Amino acid sequence: MSDAVLTVKNIAKCYPTYRSPFSRFARWFGAPIKPLYEFWAVKDVSFSVGRGEAVAVIGQNGAGKSTLLKLVTGTVRQNHGTIRIKGRVSAILELGLGFNPELTGRENVAHSGGLIGFSADDLRRLMPSIEEFAEIGAFFDKPLRTYSSGMQARLAFALATCVRPQILIVDEVLSVGDSYFQHKSFDRIRKFKEQGSSILLVTHSMGDVRSLCDRVLLMDKGKIVRDGAPDEVVEHYNALIAEKENAKLTVEQRRSKGGWLHSEYGSREAEVEEFELLDAETLKPVSTAFVGQKLVVQTTALMNQNIDRLILGHRITDRAGHIVWGSNTWHSKQVVDAIEKGERITYQLRFTCALGPGSYALNFGLVSSDTHLENCYHKAENRLVFDVINADRPIFIGSNALDAKFEVTRKARSDFTRVAIVSTPRSGNTWLRYMLAQLYGATQLVVHTPDEIEWKNLPDGNLVLQLHWPPTDDFRRQLRAANFEIVTITRHPFDVLISILNFSPNEPQTARWLDGEGGDESAIHAQSCNSDAFITYAKSPRARALLSVSSDWLKQGETVVVSYEKLVADTIGELESLAKKIGHVAADVKDVVEQHQFEKLALTQDNNHFWKGTPGHWRDMLEPETVQAIAPALRDQFEATGFEFPLAETVSSEVDKR
Repeated sequence: MSDAVLTVKNIAKCYPTYRSPFSRFARWFGAPIKPLYEFWAVKDVSFSVGRGEAVAVIGQNGAGKSTLLKLVTGTVRQNHGTIRIKGRVSAILELGLGFNPELTGRENVAHSGGLIGFSADDLRRLMPSIEEFAEIGAFFDKPLRTYSSGMQARLAFALATCVRPQILIVDEVLSVGDSYFQHKSFDRIRKFKEQGSSILLVTHSMGDVRSLCDRVLLMDKGKIVRDGAPDEVVEHYNALIAEKENAKLTVEQRRSKGGWLHSEYGSREAEVEEFELLDAETLKPVSTAFVGQKLVVQTTALMNQNIDRLILGHRITDRAGHIVWGSNTWHSKQVVDAIEKGERITYQLRFTCALGPGSYALNFGLVSSDTHLENCYHKAENRLVFDVINADRPIFIGSNALDAKFEVTRKARSDFTRVAIVSTPRSGNTWLRYMLAQLYGATQLVVHTPDEIEWKNLPDGNLVLQLHWPPTDDFRRQLRAANFEIVTITRHPFDVLISILNFSPNEPQTARWLDGEGGDESAIHAQSCNSDAFITYAKSPRARALLSVSSDWLKQGETVVVSYEKLVADTIGELESLAKKIGHVAADVKDVVEQHQFEKLALTQDNNHFWKGTPGHWRDMLEPETVQAIAPALRDQFEATGFEFPLAETVSSEVDKR
């Protein structure tokens, strides 16, 4: 293959067994000692993978699949043969390979990422996307030994695929974990393939093989016994399994003009004589069925030998080989026992055609149990192909004609403007709420938890809502249903903490922020911002939970973001920009800003807010030692909100200049 990105030629791997460890040791130095036994895990294997091609490697356990991938990735050296690779390779082999159980997920990404060729700058840039894709939450910063196998798989896959490789090699690891992440992972693999990456995949999921791969390699006893189209090789694999469990079977395969692969095998102690798809009313053969038509699959089986027990199974598959429906007479409790040679048994499977438009195949299997592994008498894939058309129903797509009906409720467009300010406390939320309320002539609503909101009885007219609450699924759904525009404010984490320190003694409701997160601010009342009590609080889960409100909303991608620092520096410009994103206003922006200057609010408002809001005043108040003590615990908040991480040396230099 001229455009091959991977070429494997005559590779082999042998694992010898020696009489003693000394014999093995001596062999390393050239002693002519023969092994007692040689196990060839891979023997004389050759194949190539083209650019943008997805190739599956299938086979039973012990067939040599994983060893083959280890040889390709270089984690195991071959005894002979050559492997040529063009481009960057990413591999996910054994679960957690290369990870240290004592390191956190973040530290493992940094360590293992360096081992596979990423620079420190690359990893700093890629870390947020790796963390986001893995979706393991707070466990990203906990030791790997606390992870489940599924969480380890998430981390390994997120790291291996953070940059699109020329070749992606995956060994069964995606079978671990929940179905959501499996779908998410295969979606990323499909996108890589569309963008030109080549895929080499070891899996036992034949559905993944059929839907993703262009070719399949079937391995048995360390050799490739079949290399071809997915449907051909998968059916050969099924027959190979049956052959090992039963007597010698003969596999017959042929491809029809329509592209369907017809495959049959079995011992033929019982075999299907007649297999028809009929109209349920007229009993005439059907080659094209209508959606909703009542049909019968009629099967006549002839006994060529005395049979102790007989089960008939049927499957309906689509053109890609995906099973649309399947069952058998074992599950329906209609097993036929003690059948004599020469007897004929007729089965009728009646159903309403609830299939979508397209081509489908009927498959059958005569067996003696609920699988074809014990006694496979006669099994056929795609024996009967039929089309389904939609003649008299509303147009739909897919392989299933659901009994589904739309219900449409039309609601008049609301002329009200609703804004929800959901940010970290002490980020300028109240100041912005006052200005937006006057700008829109809106009612103001301030609560501590979403449970305090009467969602079905919100005030009529324009409304500005303020609370400090993380983006839980239920809360986001309620905001969307009530047509709220979501606004999130970012402010330097140190300025926020100092503001909480100064404000909390004057506001008895402070402890209700993020009700349920645990903790309060009582320990820092009347304390200095360089005190041990403040440093302990600033590093606590309580402080991180408060600071994370804004950063968590930023990750949702559905918020209008306001920078507190920019709002202070250019209040008119920032408020005008925000108003354009929200909608029409009822007042002049300049007048609103004039009436809401900090100095005026401090004189006119009696809610005890601390109005000293100069951005960056933490530099005048925090000692370098305090910065050095607090900053590492808040690194995630700095990275998420885009503020420069404060280095103690820099702060110390600025203090010296003052």
